[in-house]
Amino acid sequence: MRIYFKHGSKSAVDNYVGHSNEIIVDTDSNTLRLCDGETRGGFEIPNSDIIDRKISAEISDLKTFSELPHIIETYTNGSSWYRVFSDGWCEQGGLFGEQYTAYSEKTFTFLKPFKDDKFYAFCHCSNSSDLNYPSIKVKNKNYVTFVNTYNENGLGNWLAVGYIDLED
Repeated sequence: MRIYFKHGSKSAVDNYVGHSNEIIVDTDSNTLRLCDGETRGGFEIPNSDIIDRKISAEISDLKTFSELPHIIETYTNGSSWYRVFSDGWCEQGGLFGEQYTAYSEKTFTFLKPFKDDKFYAFCHCSNSSDLNYPSIKVKNKNYVTFVNTYNENGLGNWLAVGYIDLED
C-alpha cells in the first residue's frame, strides 16, 4: 500500500478527486483529507481542533440542569400534599381524613387545580381483609370523586398527577 501526499488551496482541494489512500492538505484551512479515488475533495481527517469544535457544539446543545424539569414548589398540610415541577407537572395526594364506608363516595378538592381534565387520578383503599381500588365517579380540573364499590369499610389514600398552569 502506498500513501500519496498532495497540497493545495481549499478550492483546488475541493475539486480534486485523487487516488485511493491519497492524503491531501488544504493549505487554506490546514486540514488533511483522505481520498478514495472517487469523491471530489476526499474526506476530512478530524484533528483535535475539529474534534474540540464538534464536542463543544454537542455540549452546547445539552440542556443545563436549570432547563430540565425540577421541583420548584412543595407543600404539606396534615395528610394532603403536592409538589410542582418547573414544566408545570404536578403531583398531589393525601390520606382519607376518616374511614370510608361501604358503597360511599369521597370527593377530594385539589390543592392545585389542573389545566384540564387530562390528568391521572388513583385511589387505593384497604380494609381488614382485602385491598380495593375505588372507581372514579366525577373528575374535573378542580376535584375528583371516588366511589367505594365494595361492601367494606376501610382507610385509603389518593394520588393525582398532571399539568397545571404555573401562572395560577
